[in-house]
Amino acid sequence: FFGAYELRPNQQIFYYLKSGAGETTRLDLDRPLSENILLRYENDVTWTDTNDKFIFFTGPILFHKFGDIRGISYSAKVVGESKPTWHVNDYRLEVSYRREILRRWFFLDVNPYIHFPKERKWESTLGFNVRFELVVGQY
Repeated sequence: FFGAYELRPNQQIFYYLKSGAGETTRLDLDRPLSENILLRYENDVTWTDTNDKFIFFTGPILFHKFGDIRGISYSAKVVGESKPTWHVNDYRLEVSYRREILRRWFFLDVNPYIHFPKERKWESTLGFNVRFELVVGQY
């Protein structure tokens, strides 16, 4: 803790059949604004042995909790990579809605976004994700 801020480091080592071995380092800085609102500055960098480069993203996220079963977040991210040199290749704005469906183990996430990829000459591109999450084990 640094006054009203909390530093949240995280290190993960992984192996996937398709993308091989790798590691992800996260360094988030959280600041509660109220009981139901949290501001986070997120930093994430991932390396995999198959492409031997770092992929990073960074930016602020505002989380807003509505009761015990739903919440929404707003984020702005800068995305880049380390090869051939460190550079930015995308900017992204997104909203995520998350809702508990069944008793703290089955969730729905809805995530519309707009991003501005370098490969499309920074022109806006819309996207939409729907995800179901199943949590198994103790929590």
